[in-house]
Amino acid sequence: MSRVRIVCDSTASIPPAIAAELDIAIVHAFINFGTASYRDALDLSEAEFYAQLTTTPKLPTTSVPPPGVFEETYRRLGAHGDAIVSIHINSRLSGMCNAATAAARALPDLNITIVDSQSLSMGLGWIAVLAARMARDGCAAPEIIARTQNAIARVHLLAALDTFENVRRSGRVSFPQAFLGTLFDIKPILDIRADGIHPIDKVRARRAAVARMIELVTALSPFEELAVIHTNAPQRGIELREQLAAIHPVERILVVEAGAILATHAGAGALGIAGITQT
Repeated sequence: MSRVRIVCDSTASIPPAIAAELDIAIVHAFINFGTASYRDALDLSEAEFYAQLTTTPKLPTTSVPPPGVFEETYRRLGAHGDAIVSIHINSRLSGMCNAATAAARALPDLNITIVDSQSLSMGLGWIAVLAARMARDGCAAPEIIARTQNAIARVHLLAALDTFENVRRSGRVSFPQAFLGTLFDIKPILDIRADGIHPIDKVRARRAAVARMIELVTALSPFEELAVIHTNAPQRGIELREQLAAIHPVERILVVEAGAILATHAGAGALGIAGITQT
């Protein structure tokens, strides 16, 4: 009997135990320190990544796996006639969907649907988890795709950066802007939407940034699923989870490490909240 197989990419921040439990196939992006290339969430431990990140004179680059990597994954999963739903990071922020689409077109005999999550990290992760739960329960591909599209419209992802340093080094803001942000301890709050990343507020000091994120997320509640995301700040993530108890059961709030791809651009110490609101 054929079933539906779910594919996602490593930018989703899905904890490995959950991905394994739900049989979610992960295609790994690449992170490059100079001429050395590593598969995200596979070839470098978190400690090794952050050690290199803090000492390298130049920020690492990130890259999408070539279509051939997707083709290999799709051939393996579709070998017995199973349908494939492949869900990926916002196409405005990455070429992941394009690579997946190219691979699917090269395999016309397989039943492959590419889904643009219009999000990243656990915004994408929750969509993949939802699809995988439905696949586990025996739902057909059209039903999974329809439910996934409905959930995409209800995904919200907010983030508060702890430092301007990585943004400055990446050239995304001018040096004077980054210098002033550091000087006055300004923390930008970002809203990741379908059309890209938008700064929606800026506050002074980390505590104020967390309080503002909680205020914004509370206004969006109730949630079907909720996760706290961090970049090398697990204790802060746990503390933020406790502060969200008023809007969601603490035992159902995941605390996840965002991973190397996001940390490259956000820097260490960033916090985020990702959830799917109830219908």
